[in-house]
Amino acid sequence: DSMNITNKDSQLLNLYLNNPCEYSLFPLNLISKYNYKINNDFLVCFDDDVIYTYNFNKTFEKFDFNKGYKKIYINERIYNKIVKRINFKLRYKAKRFIKACKYSDGELIIEEPTYKKPNGSFKLFTTYFEEELFQRENIELSIFDDYVIWYELSLIEIESIKSYEELKNKIEEVSITNNKPSLLLHSCCGPCSSECLRMLSNAFNITILYYNPNIYPKEEYYHRLEEQYRIIKALNLDIKVIEKDYNHNEYLNYINGYENLGEKSKRCYLCYEQRLIETAKAANDKYDYFTTTISISPYKISKWLNEIGLKLEKQYNVKYLYSDFKQENGYLKSIELSKKYNLYRQDYCGCEFSLYNK
Repeated sequence: DSMNITNKDSQLLNLYLNNPCEYSLFPLNLISKYNYKINNDFLVCFDDDVIYTYNFNKTFEKFDFNKGYKKIYINERIYNKIVKRINFKLRYKAKRFIKACKYSDGELIIEEPTYKKPNGSFKLFTTYFEEELFQRENIELSIFDDYVIWYELSLIEIESIKSYEELKNKIEEVSITNNKPSLLLHSCCGPCSSECLRMLSNAFNITILYYNPNIYPKEEYYHRLEEQYRIIKALNLDIKVIEKDYNHNEYLNYINGYENLGEKSKRCYLCYEQRLIETAKAANDKYDYFTTTISISPYKISKWLNEIGLKLEKQYNVKYLYSDFKQENGYLKSIELSKKYNLYRQDYCGCEFSLYNK
């Protein structure tokens, strides 16, 4: 592209003409179309969570690199400062480019995406190459007046989520990419699911699995199921609920021999395991992740839930989404939502053993 320099913003042009290799990997006409800011040595250009270019000296430390972007284009000088000083919470892969410049006395800025010898008079000629192309074509840097190495940092989407911090990073990542994975969420009841749904619904395409053979009596099971539908409607969410047939004997057979143990015992571990096995089976080959709302309760052992989930991840070849939803006052938030929407909150976990010993 060719352009008359008198038609461009003078401040941007001054930066570009004085340091063309430093201030932009991309053509000036592309940069000038987007929202850009200039402050002394600071130039930044945004478009849909992409930083196309920036250059800092003193002011670069004031920029929030950890906000998260789909891509960042950054020259080598600043890239080295970032790598040494900043630990990105989101991960990026780096690809190198070479930006090269030639100068003359003409009136035009000439820019090409790959090297092409300019004809006629020009004031500034710039071009850029992927490093592999530069090497493959055996282009000599000596033919240019100046060059700078640039990096394209591309966001690497999180796949394995093994901590609460990684879960929060995944939620932020999806807010950037809008690439929502599918999640089969086992729910023990409406109140416990409320804060989980509020937290996860913008980052995952959720389907709820309501499988709780531990609940006693049968009327209690269906009462909790009704509340599950109520909170989904109250939160204005379009979420499907998969209902499994109620069979309390399945639970009794699974925990046989451990009935008389107290809360947070082997009986509870088996109860977690039974419901998570059914969730993992249902998620296999159909969903990106599976997890459960159970961990939001302070009376449940999240370590056991995650231990079981990670074991089932390998067995059923579906990723387990780390859950400890009680963190950051998750349980208290679920109580607030229950009060707000007048949800029925049971006063025992579910089985007859927790009912009679409460």
